[in-house]
Amino acid sequence: MQFDNVVIIEGNYRNYYPLSISTPLSDLIIGGLRYYEHVALWLMNLGYDVNIYVITRDYLARYWRGIADSILSRLNLKYSVKYVHSTEDISGVTLWIGTSLIPQIDVLNKLMSNAMTGVEIRCGDKALLSITNERGAGVKDTINNCDLPMADGIWSIIKWNTELLRSNSKYLMKIIGDKAVDSDISSNAVIDERAGNVIAINTIIEPLTYIKGPSLLGPGSRVLPHAYVRRARFYT
Repeated sequence: MQFDNVVIIEGNYRNYYPLSISTPLSDLIIGGLRYYEHVALWLMNLGYDVNIYVITRDYLARYWRGIADSILSRLNLKYSVKYVHSTEDISGVTLWIGTSLIPQIDVLNKLMSNAMTGVEIRCGDKALLSITNERGAGVKDTINNCDLPMADGIWSIIKWNTELLRSNSKYLMKIIGDKAVDSDISSNAVIDERAGNVIAINTIIEPLTYIKGPSLLGPGSRVLPHAYVRRARFYT
């Protein structure tokens, strides 16, 4: 099924204070990427080219555009993210994702099969994922599933950070084509991938360093001699 838009809807942003005061939940970093970057990465792996809308608070919708840095954009990957306060200007077949759902791509792939048949995935009063047509209709049934990977506050970012980085790194490597992109990695550096992939993008890793996966080192990173990096994401 082809859809025209993907809409990311903020959950209870008050549970993410103080981070969410100045940042939409869609732009919080978890698992090495911003929330919406995981969604964009998922869509790229599916071969979709659609508009991503972020429904957020009015003052953030007006001022956030262009502020947030993005690893995917710095890799010159093409996608569109727009910050809006309402759904008035969104038309067509739309996939809705709530930020209460941790964006594990393997999980999203499984949920999509239900959503395509008109099923809305919820956990209690939290809408997690659904697809509607251009008239806002399309949901025929509801599945209540609270066993999915969920986020309900600032501590969820810490809880799911490592697992999300580990599970989604294979999809990132598929898009960028390698574990090391435009990076200078010393032959005397120790890269330990027993627990997860180590991905380096425009990064310098100097001799006598130890990098333990899962780790994502993004544009501008430089790991100096004798440094020990584990389960991390850095870029300037």
